[in-house]
Amino acid sequence: MCDFFICLHICSYRDAQEELQEFQEGSRELEAELEAQLGQAEHRIRDLQSENQRLKSEVDTLKVL
Repeated sequence: MCDFFICLHICSYRDAQEELQEFQEGSRELEAELEAQLGQAEHRIRDLQSENQRLKSEVDTLKVL
């Protein structure tokens, strides 16, 4: 009877370990995806700030004319 409970706990441990590994793998993949999205968003922000500055300069030039 004791062997049954030991086996049951070993199986539970293995299941939990497998779930943890799957969770960690998924977390790493999600982190990589979010990092990539963040990089793209930061690049887009820089592009928009540059375009905004260019347009402000153009407006200032047109005001002078």
